[in-house]
Amino acid sequence: MKGALLDTTPRLLTQFGPVGDFGPPPVLGFPTAAQLTFHGTTLVVDRAQPVNRLLEVDLAGQVVWEYSSPPRMNGAYRLDPFRVLVAIGPSLHLVDRDGRREHVATLPGVESFDCMDVRGNIVALGSDAGLDLVRLDGTHLTRIPIGVFRNPTGVHLLDDLRLVVADSWQSQVVEIDADGVLLRAFGRRRSAGDGPDCLSGPRSACRTRDGHTIVADTLAHRLIDFDPGGGARVIPVGLFAPSQVRETGTGALLVADTGNHRVLTMSREGRVLWVFGPDRLPERHLSFPRSAVPTARGGVLACDSFHHRVVELDERNTPIWSFGDGLVIPRSVARDPLGRTIISDGVNGRVLVVDPAGRIEREITSVRFGSGRLHLDDPHSAEPAADGSLLITDSDLGAVLLVDGSDRATALWGGPGSDLFSDPHHAAFDCHGRVVVADSGHQRIVTLAADGAVVAQARPGLRYARHVHPLPGGGMLVADTDNARILRLDEHGQLVRQAGPRIDVAARPGTPAEIRTPRGVAVDLAGNLVVTDFWNSRVVVLDE
Repeated sequence: MKGALLDTTPRLLTQFGPVGDFGPPPVLGFPTAAQLTFHGTTLVVDRAQPVNRLLEVDLAGQVVWEYSSPPRMNGAYRLDPFRVLVAIGPSLHLVDRDGRREHVATLPGVESFDCMDVRGNIVALGSDAGLDLVRLDGTHLTRIPIGVFRNPTGVHLLDDLRLVVADSWQSQVVEIDADGVLLRAFGRRRSAGDGPDCLSGPRSACRTRDGHTIVADTLAHRLIDFDPGGGARVIPVGLFAPSQVRETGTGALLVADTGNHRVLTMSREGRVLWVFGPDRLPERHLSFPRSAVPTARGGVLACDSFHHRVVELDERNTPIWSFGDGLVIPRSVARDPLGRTIISDGVNGRVLVVDPAGRIEREITSVRFGSGRLHLDDPHSAEPAADGSLLITDSDLGAVLLVDGSDRATALWGGPGSDLFSDPHHAAFDCHGRVVVADSGHQRIVTLAADGAVVAQARPGLRYARHVHPLPGGGMLVADTDNARILRLDEHGQLVRQAGPRIDVAARPGTPAEIRTPRGVAVDLAGNLVVTDFWNSRVVVLDE
């Protein structure tokens, strides 16, 4: 960095990803769910950061009601003209027309709900703990634990308490009863050349009145229509990372078209009937990047997650190298001094080392530790160490591992049976050789000695910080993801200054003037900040 402090409104120097300008900023930042209410309005959950919003929109596209909440609002349902049921984190609330919030229930063992549906007086809620059925008064009925499904990102509750569940982790949709018994399954993990019956990270599914199952095949940017006999067809419409689909009372489909910053209704044949949001967005080289590092030539190497690849863009924003061999939502990318690219391919449970020609030089799926082997589950980052080892952070294992060239873990912090970390996302060595970890679920940055002892921790109001970048002279930069800001901490973990969410875009009119959900931060050779701006599908370079 050039100076001691971060400006609260840094100046945008350049951006990578978008081709051309965005035009007027979209009204919706990251719409993930929608409901067509009983009186014809559309209720939209917009998970823009750092504040989530509920927008109620009429047919003319006018916002008739709005409510703001803390991050992690993952579901909403209008019950009547006066009340909306809202899922925020692990809790249910009722919100009235004046924005007053009444607590209904908080479920134990839940970090945050991922999806919600309402049928009569029953609420279905999906989370890492499983699927919970709750009455509107907060009475807990049952929990269906993880088993048939692993990651319930979408749920449709049917009249007889059967549930249609989208499982993005296993890339399938399952139909189960209230006891969790599997009744039917749709899809399997998709790879290049597979047909429409194969899915890629579906986040929602619904059962139509004529017995079809419509799936929001999120990472393939499409909708799939499964008929009652199991046949499948793609519904032809230009979507980008759709997060939810529901049937309306007229038989149309209501879609949260997340990556295009809009909500729309469309026919089953793909004809768009109504849109709230932009009609057109610019071409882009990046789709929800999760990490990026600056290159010596003034470009960036980015983890282009929803395009299932890593890509190098030169200083003119032109792709000059890419690799995507079998990747599924890659988590992070780094480059070692030999020019090799290191990729955390979390969904596939592996870390890859790829040479400059694009050949896989090394694939790590498990490591030797003690007398046994430890299998990687969901590695979110892998950083090269000075001696050629890799520092791997595996979120699902809750572990940070130092792995040598023979796939042996020479050090392990956390791991199975340990509560040291909760969903860690990134680790790196600081200038003293200590390991610094973005311990996301514990809302802290923790510094560890070689023996695993915690020697320092920082908690400057973090909300799911996902990346830490130690600075050569001490201190660190932190991507405070759900607060949509970049922090500089001193060597004692004290907050020095923050940057964001607002940025100065005077030199680039028509460009989003805020960072949304930053997933990574680095420093280029000129001392500028390089921020992975996930929800804007770009990497920005910021001056002080």
